[in-house]
Amino acid sequence: MGHEVSKTFPIGDKWYNASSINPITKKEMSEQEVRKRVVDGELKPHGSFKTQAKAIKAAKKRSKSFDNKSLKTLPKKYNNTTRKATYSSDR
Repeated sequence: MGHEVSKTFPIGDKWYNASSINPITKKEMSEQEVRKRVVDGELKPHGSFKTQAKAIKAAKKRSKSFDNKSLKTLPKKYNNTTRKATYSSDR
């Protein structure tokens, strides 16, 4: 399973974070595609923020929570705490 990649972008006077991994293709979408999907109601953002700095801080915090969870759930042979470990089920 791949690591989630989020995009941070403005809409109006707010900044948003949303996942950029297409749930069907499992490929990363561009910032423009993610923004369009949020505006069209096809994708729910993770949050809205008053500033870009606050949005980025929240995205990093969310990403760290995934890193910690993924390291705990990886098979021991893939768990290397000195660097980020990833595991792909299609190997």
